[in-house]
Amino acid sequence: MKYILLILTLTAGLASAQNISSLIIRGKVTDQNDEPRAPYLDWNAYYGYGWMIDQSQFSVSKKHQVVYHLGTDNGFNSMFLKQPDKGITLILLNNTGAFPIFDITDLILDELDR
Repeated sequence: MKYILLILTLTAGLASAQNISSLIIRGKVTDQNDEPRAPYLDWNAYYGYGWMIDQSQFSVSKKHQVVYHLGTDNGFNSMFLKQPDKGITLILLNNTGAFPIFDITDLILDELDR
């Protein structure tokens, strides 16, 4: 069974085993993260429990499922992407301002698909 441990923020002392075990999510729940829940028209994708399920932003999406989570803030960009059927995980981080994150991700995925 798969488990994912959520990030803990400890304010004082050590967390007890009981507190930590209450923050574990069973695989049955996390397996649903990449199921489409609502359309996200800006990026031609679906939203599924924190993940975008791509429809056409990336060229490999025509033949493979691509799920990603994008992060942006003033001067910072990040892309966390998974292509489950090929076992690919791609993480891009940038702190130099404007960054063509979708274009660079698409180029990398195309190379990995060769």
